[in-house]
Amino acid sequence: MRKKANNPKETTYDIESYRRKKKREKRIRRLLQLLAVLLLVGGAAGFFYLYSRYDLGALLQSGQAQSDASASQSGTVQTGSFPVYLDAVSPLEIELFGDGMILLTNEEAAVLGGDGSVSSQFVHTYTNPVLRTGDSRYLLYDRGGYGYRVQNARETIAEGRTTDTILSGACGHDSTFALVTSASRYAGSVQVYGKNGRELLSWYSSEQIIDLAFSPDDRYLAVATVVFDNAGSLNARVHLFDLDREEEVASADFSDAVPLAVNILEGGAVHLVTDTFLGILSEDFSEQSKVPYLQTLRKYQFSHTATLLVTSSANEVSSTLSLVSENGEKKEQTVRNSVTDVSLSSEGLCVLAGGSARVYSPELEMVQTEQVANDVFQILYSGGEIYTMSSSMLDQLSRASGETDSASSAPAQTSSEEGSDE
Repeated sequence: MRKKANNPKETTYDIESYRRKKKREKRIRRLLQLLAVLLLVGGAAGFFYLYSRYDLGALLQSGQAQSDASASQSGTVQTGSFPVYLDAVSPLEIELFGDGMILLTNEEAAVLGGDGSVSSQFVHTYTNPVLRTGDSRYLLYDRGGYGYRVQNARETIAEGRTTDTILSGACGHDSTFALVTSASRYAGSVQVYGKNGRELLSWYSSEQIIDLAFSPDDRYLAVATVVFDNAGSLNARVHLFDLDREEEVASADFSDAVPLAVNILEGGAVHLVTDTFLGILSEDFSEQSKVPYLQTLRKYQFSHTATLLVTSSANEVSSTLSLVSENGEKKEQTVRNSVTDVSLSSEGLCVLAGGSARVYSPELEMVQTEQVANDVFQILYSGGEIYTMSSSMLDQLSRASGETDSASSAPAQTSSEEGSDE
């Protein structure tokens, strides 16, 4: 047996202890490496989950807004009065919203009051932003993309990202919204959402979906599609869904027509704008009629009670305004010049034509005319005020005494005949 050395400078090695120490260090390194891998995988999975379900850019902006009370004014639209200068952005459109309006640019959406004050705004980062408005909320989505957001005048109601490409959408007037997306093995699908983004209905269609609209009480949804009959002709079809029952309750066809837009009015009737006529369906779809266009359709606009049609001849020397009620009664007014834009509201309508903004009463009698700048391309009529938008400015016209340009318009003509039966 070997004796232990007495020399204090001599070192004795315990081989087994050394091996156990090395194994322990090796296990610790492997455990740390495994934890690092798990953290990376978990982080990546969490990122992709959030990316697929939510608009991360919007979430970051929302968080910043909550941490800073002034963040809601951090966009390029910073004003408390008119004019609103738009030098740093490209304006796309303005839409009526409550007592004010929504301004959409290539970078952001902003809710403005009638005095020009900004109540809310956010940077959307969408490539092809599309705005749809209701009575108390609005929907903004990225056509051809995946992001969407629903807002009221001051805060976000719902936001996220779809798994399929967004094709179209509609905003309800109180608590609903809908998105049309691409769908494997289908022409498209419709998803309807209620309060806080809860899904109410999902419908898959083999027909090309063109447009959709909610009833003023948000109970019904009309979906316009285009179909081919057995002879190969194009037909317009309207599907009606009862959201309380969560099912389709009616459908109707208009032959030889291409649908453009659909609307449900206060009384329950459905108006369908096509390429050659305005189709009218009764509340239960048991009756249908047509209001044909005498000239080429140029523009249209809906309200809760009527549909405004703008038609003109090929040379557009003059235009005809047709205001069609729920049951097909029609009032008409002739306007010299081609019409650049129209704005329909409860007070009447405003027409941008020939370098002027012309206000008409609900009976289509001219009550006011104002000259506008040559670069104005859109107008808005709200609360008796006229708002104009050019590429560099959103402004409010001063109220005039209401001079009437009798040479520019003829007395309104009222037709009480309903559209001819199909």
